[in-house]
Amino acid sequence: MKFNWKSWTGLGLVVLGMGIIACGGENKNQAAETNTQTESTTSTTTKDAETKTNKTADVTSKEVDYASLGMLVDGNAPQGLQVGDDAPHILVRDYNGNEIDSEKILAQVPMVLIFYRGKWCPLCEQYLSEFNDSLRLIQDEGAIVLTVTPETPDNAREMRELTNMSMNIIPDSAQLLMNAFDVSFDVTEAYQEKIRSNFSVDIAENNGAESAQLPVPATFIINKSGKIAWRHFDPDYRNRASVKDILAHLWD
Repeated sequence: MKFNWKSWTGLGLVVLGMGIIACGGENKNQAAETNTQTESTTSTTTKDAETKTNKTADVTSKEVDYASLGMLVDGNAPQGLQVGDDAPHILVRDYNGNEIDSEKILAQVPMVLIFYRGKWCPLCEQYLSEFNDSLRLIQDEGAIVLTVTPETPDNAREMRELTNMSMNIIPDSAQLLMNAFDVSFDVTEAYQEKIRSNFSVDIAENNGAESAQLPVPATFIINKSGKIAWRHFDPDYRNRASVKDILAHLWD
């Protein structure tokens, strides 16, 4: 059954049980890629060799150098919701004030949830821009794609303008979704200083928070039964879910 995705364009989500609603606004861009940033991205073409029988694409089973990725984990690294887990019951409210119940969406179509770090992150901007170019392939299969950022509504709106993306961006500065999906981590002081030096961005201030937290840029597919059907979870923010993988698992 195909779903009229156009009627849901620009919608967001919030964990229903926590009673918090994300709102939006506008702000000017203050994040630009500098020549000192030498990180490379493995964008939407990464992991295209995954097959439909593979329910996850992640590296949680191998040793990760969390400190090099700016993650202060103290032995309690985020693991992300697992395939087969029940997804949190979610209520929709985007930065334009539109509302939706996830149960109504999932009664008809699956949902794709993408976490990203912020508008200051050139890898996030590149990934979302390229992903948006192939978005129609997912929408034609009837799925809804939502993105989540720890940033303020103003910065979330600016990211949408920067990338010309039609996907909705959910400002999660209260970290409700990040915590509910177990993707949140504290950022090391060294990495915060690196971002300040390279991009003139204070992560905590950019997120409207007292301390600096970021999400693992994970992707989850929630099936019509409300369960995690597939996930891409890699603490290395240079690695992201491919459109091909998502298409292969939309109806799992």
